[in-house]
Amino acid sequence: MAVPTPGGGPPSSSLNPCNACEPMPSAGDKRFADAALARGHLTYEKVAEVLEREAEQEARGRSDISFDMIAFECGYLDAEAVEAIQVALRRRVASCPSCQGRLNVLDVRDPSHAMCPGCGALLFIPHGLFPRPVVRPGPAPSSSADATDPLASRGAGFAFGHYKVYEKLGEGGNGVVYRAVHQVLRRIEALKILRLDSARDRNMVQRFVREAQTAGRLDHPHIVHVYDVGEVEGTYFIALEYVDGRLLFDIIADDGALPVPQALEITRQIASALQHAYEHHVVHRDLKPENVLIDRRGAAKVVDLGLAKDIRNAGFSGITGDRVSLGTIAYVAPEQVLDARFVDHRADLYSLGATLYFLLTRHRPHESDSTQELIKSIVHKDAPSVRDHRPGVSEGVARLVAKLLSRDVARRHQTPAEVLVEIDALRAADPDATRC
Repeated sequence: MAVPTPGGGPPSSSLNPCNACEPMPSAGDKRFADAALARGHLTYEKVAEVLEREAEQEARGRSDISFDMIAFECGYLDAEAVEAIQVALRRRVASCPSCQGRLNVLDVRDPSHAMCPGCGALLFIPHGLFPRPVVRPGPAPSSSADATDPLASRGAGFAFGHYKVYEKLGEGGNGVVYRAVHQVLRRIEALKILRLDSARDRNMVQRFVREAQTAGRLDHPHIVHVYDVGEVEGTYFIALEYVDGRLLFDIIADDGALPVPQALEITRQIASALQHAYEHHVVHRDLKPENVLIDRRGAAKVVDLGLAKDIRNAGFSGITGDRVSLGTIAYVAPEQVLDARFVDHRADLYSLGATLYFLLTRHRPHESDSTQELIKSIVHKDAPSVRDHRPGVSEGVARLVAKLLSRDVARRHQTPAEVLVEIDALRAADPDATRC
């Protein structure tokens, strides 16, 4: 692959609502550094080193040097990574529905107060498009997450029970995930580590262990496998199948809505996973694009069953508080918003419909800057048709989405198997209608 022009890329109007021909920001400025850090290509230390070298070159009168050129020369980024970051920078754009102005979200410090530079309207920015804080030269900043991560102070390759633990892969509400190697089996795994603050809460430890026990009963090609659960010197962990891939949310955020056939195939794979869970009396309760990985072969893997429960014990867990709605609000069913304790597998089907909606349109079925307004919309309003956002979607596909998103549980598909049948029927009856 040819090395992309450092700091290059075609002119972009993402920073200017008037579409003035303003070039892509220099790869030496904070945007490229922030994007490289947020996508995991660079560490804080390497970013600081590259910025320092860039400053030294500029002090010597070099005006043709740039951040990505230095990172490439140091061996920190290869040509593919440089190109991927440049593409991502051009695509991280929010559009104003009022004046069609465009805002690069890397210019936004607070996503809840993102203002259109053209008309001043408040813009909705999907969570996954919002970057990490601006990177400045200097040591890696400390964070509250580090203070609650029991492994944060260790160096790469340290011993942890039967494992050697390497880089952090991600983090969620109560856990941090690392890539690790099982020393006996010589197998790469993902270790989910319970946060220190959660480990002090007996209920959270019970939920963490229950997650492993629930997921451990499932054995399906589209569900991440659980290998082990345990404790090492007071630190609780779950050992999971390592998936070399990307979050489904990140794919849509970076690359845009999917072609209909690909969206239907991913939905079909997730539905087959949900059918397996249904047959084992498990409801996920937190299905969303952020909880689906797509591996390098294009296969979907459902992850994070931290909110899953055995529906044979629905309503009697004692862990979920009264009237607490678990999961990400934008993807949860109306009945789950009202009371998460008593939902069954049909709530997962609603979440599947919301996920398919996002794959096809890059919008959630219901969107609002206010949590209360979002909840009201989910409970009391039908979602707009996917054809409102993407007219080329066939009526059959639109009906599939609308049925999954029905506010009336009885009007949805009643099992994931019914979704599989309908997707197969759509493909067989009108292949051209699924090629948009």
